[in-house]
Amino acid sequence: QGDLQLLDIQRVEVLRGPQGTLYGQGSTGGTVRYITNKPTFDGVNGEISSSFYTTQNGDASSEISAIANIPVVDDTLAFRLATRYKDLGGWIDQPNAGKDDVNDSQTSYVRIGGLWQATNDLTVSAMVLRSRNDAGAANDANVKVAESDTYYYHQLAPNGSPSLSTGVINESDIYNLTLNYDLSFAELSSSSSQINIVNRGMPSTLALSEDQTSGFLLFAFSNDVEGFSQEIRLASTTNDKKYDWIVGAIYADSEKIFSSDGLAVINGGVEVFRGTPNGVIIGSKSIALYAHVSYHLNEAFKLET
Repeated sequence: QGDLQLLDIQRVEVLRGPQGTLYGQGSTGGTVRYITNKPTFDGVNGEISSSFYTTQNGDASSEISAIANIPVVDDTLAFRLATRYKDLGGWIDQPNAGKDDVNDSQTSYVRIGGLWQATNDLTVSAMVLRSRNDAGAANDANVKVAESDTYYYHQLAPNGSPSLSTGVINESDIYNLTLNYDLSFAELSSSSSQINIVNRGMPSTLALSEDQTSGFLLFAFSNDVEGFSQEIRLASTTNDKKYDWIVGAIYADSEKIFSSDGLAVINGGVEVFRGTPNGVIIGSKSIALYAHVSYHLNEAFKLET
């Protein structure tokens, strides 16, 4: 999933499922909404914050964040910037790889929002999110395999194989364009989103024997995800105290590509088998139409369909 950090957040909504009517196929069990602060025309303002801390038996960490609201044209155009940089110290050792505090990471996060009041009735909003994370290793330690006593918290370097890296790279890019038009009796909305996620890892141990010399090793792997969604919605805005209604349509198209350089079997510290590189492509397309009508019997009761 994309890296959605709790920076410059107005509120977080936790909605119990199903929420597919309004939020698509990924909301069968419910939806968690991160509502960010939007650009405003109320003048230039912002904040800067930083922190520094240490981890017992690990390295020191630091981070700095900045938020800025910048109106460009009075009551017409404004932008909002939220950015953060983290340098997080590690606390996990990898003795077989000869590394201490290996799971350090450096993360950069930038989110830019734009608001254009094109006319009295038309509002255009845009958002670009870019996140980059370069970690020395995954945050795995002392993890058991099923019900056995096997652990895979060590990095295994079999005899006869080159030195192995433990690094992991995570990248997220999210784009959104939303148009809202006031039709007096209803509001017409269009929301277009594009998401690109990249996850790449160097060789990692899947399972090891108790003596840490035998097991399975997954060589360099990558997950590439691309997704596009389009929603069009018409919602009532009249002051009719009897009826509320909404109709809309959602289209979503996503593709995930997983590939790896193969799986190796290690016995007594020696590589005895190496699988061939492989790849899997998983695609998904969905179309949904929805409608919702509420009839208010009185202030306390209403009928919905």
